[in-house]
Amino acid sequence: LRRRANISCAEHAFGLIFALARKIETVSGLVSERRMQESGQPWRPYERRYTPGGNYPRVGGTRALNGATIGIIGLGEIGREIALRATAFGMRVLYHQRTRALETEERETGATNVPLPTLLAESDWIVPQVPTGPGTRDLIGRAELAQVKPGACIVNVANSLIINREALLETLRAGRLGGFALDVMYQEPTPEDDELLGF
Repeated sequence: LRRRANISCAEHAFGLIFALARKIETVSGLVSERRMQESGQPWRPYERRYTPGGNYPRVGGTRALNGATIGIIGLGEIGREIALRATAFGMRVLYHQRTRALETEERETGATNVPLPTLLAESDWIVPQVPTGPGTRDLIGRAELAQVKPGACIVNVANSLIINREALLETLRAGRLGGFALDVMYQEPTPEDDELLGF
């Protein structure tokens, strides 16, 4: 049962990664010339080169996972499940945690242990996967977000408090992140005027 829950969480993380990579919030429902024009997307005749990527409306900025680097902060049970899925997509897998994983776990997941600054600077996708507690609150703050590779996406399915909210908002306002996904908001229920919803 516990393994099933870990797998479910890992699959949820990848669902959010797919949504960001394929710009689902932008392309959802754009299945006709009229809908594309109404959304402000330019209509162009069919082009075969877009078909393999499934980008029918030809929205720019979509990403492929193959060949990208994913950085997992915390290679525990869920982190390992995420690493296994990333490896299946041909992603380079980096991880950081206080205690290095066993060599067998690194081999099984294809993950390489690196210092946190290296993970932040080299990852196209950053997935914090650490338990919630005093030692992990604001684990990623201004200094850490300043080290993040420009255009990288952060997918946080662990706990919102791992990332400092004000530092995150500053980074999003500056346009340094390529995307951000959060499973549980900083305040539940989320107020309609929460600035994060604008991103």
